Amino acid sequence: MYLFALLYCTQLPDEIDDSVAADSEADADADTDTDTDTDANCAETDLLWGGSLRDTTGNCTSCASPVNIFGTVTNTCETGWVEFVTPDGCLTREVVVEIFNGGEVHRSSPGCDEVETTWRVQSGDTKQELAAESVSLSAGTYNLTITFNDSRPNHAGKVFDIQ
Repeated sequence: MYLFALLYCTQLPDEIDDSVAADSEADADADTDTDTDTDANCAETDLLWGGSLRDTTGNCTSCASPVNIFGTVTNTCETGWVEFVTPDGCLTREVVVEIFNGGEVHRSSPGCDEVETTWRVQSGDTKQELAAESVSLSAGTYNLTITFNDSRPNHAGKVFDIQ
């Protein structure tokens, strides 16, 4: 019900869909009625931009070298979806790995189709992309920064260790 109130309140009066308002009133009047509308979109602010690392054992924050680096975007909204556009087929634009309190040791960009891409992330779902493959690093602590390919662009950071 909270999500409906948020969406309803952000509409201008001449844009209010009477069927949605009537459905809401019916929901309020009937304890057993549930709102089954599935066409409500979430906002881009519901997206959680992140990154993950994987070594030969799977996901890790204390990893063995080499590591694969993934960019992720998760829709945290309870219902609906979010769409965003990238200028090509890449979810991520750039990966930078730096030694903790030190200098840069790895920088890469994935190669992608040069076709504008619309990404739709359903509620609760995650899209991911292999942003850097088989990155070999010496033992130590590192900062990971992923720049995404959306129009803002969004960024994600993570600290991890190589054993």
